[in-house]
Amino acid sequence: MLAWPGLAGLGVVHALTFSAATHVQGGALETVLSDWVSDPVPVFVAYQPNRHLSAKTRVFIDWLAELFASNESTAKR
Repeated sequence: MLAWPGLAGLGVVHALTFSAATHVQGGALETVLSDWVSDPVPVFVAYQPNRHLSAKTRVFIDWLAELFASNESTAKR
């Protein structure tokens, strides 16, 4: 569980939708100011292209890309 001040009842937090969704659905957090939406934050995976990319790293990058693409709040628009 994330140690957010909002989960402790200490105020309003600005959280990423996909990371707070479980807490909102479970009732631990409540959505306020739903009309206010910030600009999307790009996510990058950086590695040196002239180096051998290990199988573990490639699998991780592919998994991460699939995870973000399959989530409604993080999918490319």
